[in-house]
Amino acid sequence: MRQQLTDRYVENKRPDSKKRLEIADGYRLTNGRRLGLYLIVQPSGHKSFSIRYVNKNKKSRKFTLGSYPEWSLSDARAKAKEIWFEVKKGGDPAAKPATPTTEPVSDLYETVLDEFYKLHVDEKTKPSTALTTKDRFKNHVTPVWKGRKISEITQKDIKALRKSILEKRDDTKPNRPMDTTAKRTMEVVSKFLNWCVEQLLIDESPYKNISTEKPDPRKRVLNENEIRWFWRATGTLDYPFGSDFRLLLLTGQRL
Repeated sequence: MRQQLTDRYVENKRPDSKKRLEIADGYRLTNGRRLGLYLIVQPSGHKSFSIRYVNKNKKSRKFTLGSYPEWSLSDARAKAKEIWFEVKKGGDPAAKPATPTTEPVSDLYETVLDEFYKLHVDEKTKPSTALTTKDRFKNHVTPVWKGRKISEITQKDIKALRKSILEKRDDTKPNRPMDTTAKRTMEVVSKFLNWCVEQLLIDESPYKNISTEKPDPRKRVLNENEIRWFWRATGTLDYPFGSDFRLLLLTGQRL
């Protein structure tokens, strides 16, 4: 997709919830050549700029500039011009190690997860949600991914993680399937990986295009003794709670 980028277009461009958008800038130099500048819009709404070019060895290269609005359109074009002239002279900017202005962030899963907790989970979710999210990572994800690099996690690893959760059994609740636990855990894993994309730690979430499997419906029902005790217990409750609970039982509704 190609578009003559403007400040207004970049600011108002809406994401596609199903895929990442890459919009090539239609801006041309005085000689008619394009700069290879792209606006990247993630499904989450995060925007960034990158530059694509072909080096002297005829290999396609990608140079990531940074996030919008930290990088304005004019700044991105100015940098794209510098890179275009460097490539024209035989240079290969993407091959150069970036000179960090601050201490580099480790790519290790546990280090990135701590940053995710501090910058997203603790800041943008309710305390109860934050606690549940951390428990899911601690109990199911960290034992499997500890020591791994985020950039090396693949779709195969995600499917293996889900399989490992499904194979567990909760000894305190032996009749409860792990389908729901697996589904909820994979939801927070997906959010974590999308956050990594927004932070420019990875180009694309490996969770992309993985179908979400619905957990099997619960099959647990009360036996006759449990129904008897339930009926007696609800008879001791004040109105309207006791009557409401009995009505739910009689109509087969979920309690």
